[in-house]
Amino acid sequence: MINQRRFWSTAFIAWIVFIGIDFFFHASLLESLWQDEIFAIKPKMEFFLLIPIGYLSFLLLTVLVGYSFTKIFQSKPSRNKVLGFALIFGLLYTTSNLLGVFSYVNIPLKHLIIMNVIYFIEILAVVFIFYI
Repeated sequence: MINQRRFWSTAFIAWIVFIGIDFFFHASLLESLWQDEIFAIKPKMEFFLLIPIGYLSFLLLTVLVGYSFTKIFQSKPSRNKVLGFALIFGLLYTTSNLLGVFSYVNIPLKHLIIMNVIYFIEILAVVFIFYI
């Protein structure tokens, strides 16, 4: 069982990696995608000012993933179990998020799919960090 201090230090590291992955994809590789004028996305200045709220959401998701992982696995699991956990959690979260947001926000499906693929990658990274 992971002690509380190790949990929070691991969660912090995983959160920083989560932010890094997000920044890598959205601010560099996919930057041109976000230049599209999309009615449902806030104006750029407001969007920029709310980035810390988004990072807080990443922290909460990181803690949820880490908490779930450490509760399910009281001792170090095999790599296959870790991979299974990561795939199941990632697919459930990203599919749920995709369908939920698609049902009420006017964002092109292409953008939503890309956002959720990136979430999936971030969740895999968080699980891996809690595993090591």
